[in-house]
Amino acid sequence: MYSILKCICGTKIEEQNQIGTISSAMNYLSLPGQTASTNKPRVQVALAPKHGLMDWIRKTSNTPNLSGANGKILTITEEELAKHNTKTDCWSAISGHVYNITPYLDYHPGGVDEIMKGAGIDATALFQEVNFASMLEKCLVGRLVTSKKEIPSNKSKPVINRLRFEFRQPTSKSLTCFIYTSCFSLARESIFVNIENSKTILVLVYIDGFVHTIAIELLEFITNNFDVRISSNNRSQIEIDLNKQTDQMWKSIGKFLPNHLSIAAIHDF
Repeated sequence: MYSILKCICGTKIEEQNQIGTISSAMNYLSLPGQTASTNKPRVQVALAPKHGLMDWIRKTSNTPNLSGANGKILTITEEELAKHNTKTDCWSAISGHVYNITPYLDYHPGGVDEIMKGAGIDATALFQEVNFASMLEKCLVGRLVTSKKEIPSNKSKPVINRLRFEFRQPTSKSLTCFIYTSCFSLARESIFVNIENSKTILVLVYIDGFVHTIAIELLEFITNNFDVRISSNNRSQIEIDLNKQTDQMWKSIGKFLPNHLSIAAIHDF
């Protein structure tokens, strides 16, 4: 067709809007509506000594399991989840998965009171801006199941977007796209990448019967050579390495295409 196709799956599609400026720290390119100031954490409190992010990473690295479930993946009802709502026994549901966040409370940069707002309930909104799947991996208790019986309706049930992503410039010659999903068992066959005219990148991710799309017209040209992998440390994270045609740091990532972040059932393709 127009360009090079690198297929790590067998599906296809396309994709919405515009993008922002470059973050001064870590060379991350901000996304639509973001500025350098919006990349900063909303609220932070003074944490106790040895309770920073790196301390939490060390704790999870040195502790096989923090969930209290002995490595098992349990099925958790909403009623069971609601029982675990105290500072000494705190569970939260995030994107359909239940985590025992009790060990994490004192490490949360927003403070214990802030994170306790999600105790015993669905706390997905509290974790929208972080890679919770990686950060709380050792705290995973199981999957949340709802006991509510759905009332038949002619209206289509809305599908929740299960992707979050960001771009980083490791060097003036390269660009890496990090895609964070809520799927803990991603396979390469579930990912499709297409570069058109050395300027447009299309990424399709197949999760539970739906295709999630990322489509961006890049600021500058890239080569047709790229590498796609699933993170060895986090099976829910996708990393795509791109190579720029010109040796320069970009001031923005480009713009989103009309169907960016669209979601469609697999049978529609």
